Amino acid sequence: MIALGFSDRVGRTLCDFSGKMTQINKDNFKRTIRVCYPAGTGTLVIRTQLDWGRDVNPVAMSSDGNTATFEIEAQQRFVHFKPCLIKNGSMHWAGGPDNLLLMTGEEARPVYPYFFSDSRGRFSPIVQIESAILRRNHRLRIYLPPGYDENTIARYPLAYMQDGQNLFFPRRHFGTNTGRSTKPVRFCGRCGQLKT
Repeated sequence: MIALGFSDRVGRTLCDFSGKMTQINKDNFKRTIRVCYPAGTGTLVIRTQLDWGRDVNPVAMSSDGNTATFEIEAQQRFVHFKPCLIKNGSMHWAGGPDNLLLMTGEEARPVYPYFFSDSRGRFSPIVQIESAILRRNHRLRIYLPPGYDENTIARYPLAYMQDGQNLFFPRRHFGTNTGRSTKPVRFCGRCGQLKT
């Protein structure tokens, strides 16, 4: 008799062609997640794809109460999770997409969720800065990411964009080519890159 099937990259049999699942080595992976949010606003928990209906409570809290540490144990190499805030008896899920935790990777970056902010972020009013060298004012706007005013302990990278009004404010474009983008530009803090 010839046994047919397929295996994963380390050669463990996952399924034979009869459709029956076979036993694989049960590698347990354990990781920690740090979630940072201002203290005194509610109770932080996380929910994971392992059971979206079950709260995972923190195993430790920083002395200032701003950082909760969670432990996740799973038999898979990655787990999606979402921070949640319990406030006045109501559950509030973090805005934005699910977070991805690589169970076999190095220490994950802290997560800075927001729960009540507009998921689009916002632009500041025009700011004018006087230039003594050029003898004129420079006008600028600042894009503030989602949760900027809510999660006050988060820190954000800074990207300068010359003539950014050409992309974001076509009525105020410089020159004849608006260069208007059909997709919004956003900064991915987790990967440190500008995305469209």
